[in-house]
Amino acid sequence: MCLCVSCRLIQITETDGITGATQPYTQNKIVLPPPHKDYEVLGVQEGLKNFTVRYDDQLYRGGELHANSAALTLYDWNVKTIISIAPSEYERNFCREHGFLLVEIPFDKITGPTATDLKCFKDTIRTGSGPFYMHCRGGSHRGGVLGVAYRVDILGWSYEKALVEFGRLGGDLRGDHDMLEAIREAKHE
Repeated sequence: MCLCVSCRLIQITETDGITGATQPYTQNKIVLPPPHKDYEVLGVQEGLKNFTVRYDDQLYRGGELHANSAALTLYDWNVKTIISIAPSEYERNFCREHGFLLVEIPFDKITGPTATDLKCFKDTIRTGSGPFYMHCRGGSHRGGVLGVAYRVDILGWSYEKALVEFGRLGGDLRGDHDMLEAIREAKHE
């Protein structure tokens, strides 16, 4: 079953006046993150929920797939593998029908990814068939947490720099603290 929410796109980025972080996603409007040299904001894409960000030539992050038209967008980006934090039967059928590999790494919004989840993610990025499209439901929180893992564990960024980007891309540093701690703790193991 596919749930498609009609959204209004706000062209001007709304950010917190103190931290510069993107304001939280709501179902009635999509707020794009501010542009930055370390990522590309691709905006709202056909068939994908919320907005999409391109970290680099290997990793895209956004919201869940909600229409077959997403296939054209993913083909344009040459995506080979979808990393899903919020897998569904719709998505499994979509991947079979359109020829995408699907890696499911579901984890809880409260506790975040386990060490096994993080190993699966890093192994997928290091040895899997990219480029990759990674998503949870809206793309900002759990997807953003794995974005932090990508920046720290794959690209060698400092944890602090990755946290700043997480906030800039719509993550909630306070609300997602426990999930982010899972990344920090895994880095020290």
